[in-house]
Amino acid sequence: MGVRLAAVEAREAKMRKMRQSIMALASRRGWDYDQFHDLMESWGYGRSLRKLSYGELNSIRRFLTGEDARLNGYFTIGVLDAQGRYMWSLMKQAGWDWKRVR
Repeated sequence: MGVRLAAVEAREAKMRKMRQSIMALASRRGWDYDQFHDLMESWGYGRSLRKLSYGELNSIRRFLTGEDARLNGYFTIGVLDAQGRYMWSLMKQAGWDWKRVR
């Protein structure tokens, strides 16, 4: 039981560090807390970083740092026009990925 608890605590610490990193990146872009959470909601991630999986957090971090405009051959939100961002938002709200949309 102790090993599992330690693994859960380590995972939570990793997620907490990722959330802090994302908020720092958003702050460097000049977005305050509410602005950033409004943007997250418009991107289809919802308003809470705590409710996101590690993969979703990593996707937001990669977008904010400008890493990899294309990920595994699929576009990320950073290279989309207004209509593409709207479709991205719908896709995320439905819980789909690019393969299912196409």
